Amino acid sequence: MKRMSKNRQSGFTIVELLIVIVVIGILAAITIVAYNGIQKRATGSALQSDLKNASTQLEATRVDNNDQYPTNGSSLKASNGTVFTYVSNGTTYCLQATNSQYSDLVYKVDSQTKQVQQGQCGNSFANVAWQPTTHNFPGSFYEMAVSTDGQRLIASTTTANTSVYTSADGGQTWTSRPLPPVTARTWRVASSASGQYLAVATFSESVQLSSDYGVTWTTSTSGSHNYYDIDISDNGQVIHAPRSSGGVRTSLDGGTTWGLYPVGSGSTVASTTASPNGQFVLANVIDRSMWRSTNSGASWTQLTIPDITFYDMAISEDGSRIVAIGSNVPLDGTSNTRRIYVSDNGGSTWTEITAMGARYFASLTMSYDGMKLSLRAETSTNGRIYTSTNGGLNWTEQTALGTANWSLAATNSTGSLLFITQSSNLRVGTYD
Repeated sequence: MKRMSKNRQSGFTIVELLIVIVVIGILAAITIVAYNGIQKRATGSALQSDLKNASTQLEATRVDNNDQYPTNGSSLKASNGTVFTYVSNGTTYCLQATNSQYSDLVYKVDSQTKQVQQGQCGNSFANVAWQPTTHNFPGSFYEMAVSTDGQRLIASTTTANTSVYTSADGGQTWTSRPLPPVTARTWRVASSASGQYLAVATFSESVQLSSDYGVTWTTSTSGSHNYYDIDISDNGQVIHAPRSSGGVRTSLDGGTTWGLYPVGSGSTVASTTASPNGQFVLANVIDRSMWRSTNSGASWTQLTIPDITFYDMAISEDGSRIVAIGSNVPLDGTSNTRRIYVSDNGGSTWTEITAMGARYFASLTMSYDGMKLSLRAETSTNGRIYTSTNGGLNWTEQTALGTANWSLAATNSTGSLLFITQSSNLRVGTYD
């Protein structure tokens, strides 16, 4: 009988190895998914816990701070990885928490509900009720400036006057502040971040300054000139006053001494707008050309868009984002038809916001970061207010305000408060 050979080697076949590898892969995937789920739930719990703790801190601050929430959220404590976004006008707040690892995890808590909820604060005026203020303002608003917290305001009237008016309660009540000149004028006004340092200017007068919230005023050594506008830095030290001739008169020491800086050929400068620290300045010359300074007005460079003449402008804190209202001369042919232009590189290149079309735009405002803006479109009873939360690229009509003869707009540093005027009426919008 023939004996069978027993030298056959035992082991796994290729199919068996593949099955084992697949099983291991499935188990690993399940483990990773489970781990990620645990990590995500832990991150969500951390975000909610941070918001609860921050809400408790904010309420404690309000009790100790005369029923006012802080307007800056830098003191709020967050765990590692949590990013807070805080918006407050002192009376209300909304705090949002996110984590860069999980972009879909967003939680918020606000002063109205005091409950942690999933979702964003909104950062939009779209669903906000605009509150009319009860005030005693003595006429139609001409110009207004707002402190960082939105509580201290300075305004002037369209009727020539020997006073300007200040408010310490967000525009609810106003106090007349007589100025040294006895001749009635229509005043341009500016405010520092705190509202403590104020500056006003007008035709045939020197710049008037206050360092005590408008209680007392002094005449600066700027000289008596036809001043078209006035800007003051956050700390009250850098002041720009464009003149009818000779460019811009500038002080770097709170109005003690002044220098004269020509813009272009020294033509009349119709208006200026400056960054919060006074370093970056835009000047609108009477021929409607725009000039930019990066050294507080000591030197200037012309910014150009082909065939565009400028009417209004705004610049961000870092000087990079500029939004301008201009007229395309060959196409529009009249100053009553204007367009919106945006630059994110200090005016080197521009984008026309074609979705807004060519209309009568005016009263442009901007938050310090350059992201939140507002402007007025049209005039008379058909006036409309538009806002943007992405640097002027997209705009939303504030339909809750309706159409009216809106005159001017002003905003605080974060853009969380917007003040809109109609004759002697003032309405205030806050972020939701």
